[in-house]
Amino acid sequence: MYLLSEKADMYATQIDQAVADCDIDPSLQRRLGRLYSVFVKIETLVNDKVEGKKPTLVRVWRNVIIKPNRAEALLAELDREIELFHILTGIQLSADVKYDGQVCYLFKQ
Repeated sequence: MYLLSEKADMYATQIDQAVADCDIDPSLQRRLGRLYSVFVKIETLVNDKVEGKKPTLVRVWRNVIIKPNRAEALLAELDREIELFHILTGIQLSADVKYDGQVCYLFKQ
């Protein structure tokens, strides 16, 4: 779960820095929205608290089996979304005649 939270934090920080002060293209907004939904799922998993009134066996089951499995699935989902983001951004970049070499190359001018 540590790898998942570190990777999500790194991507979120880099994306936030890249889009700061830019007018974002609608197609890029959709892609960023998909990534955001994965970040929300990760945040929910990381912040999930097990209530103290549940039996010890239930808490152990959740912490040892369910959470690691969910973290693994979310890590795979994050990797897929990042890969899709790269592919779609590359396709748009190759078709974008306004490319000026700046970080905000996919954003409205």
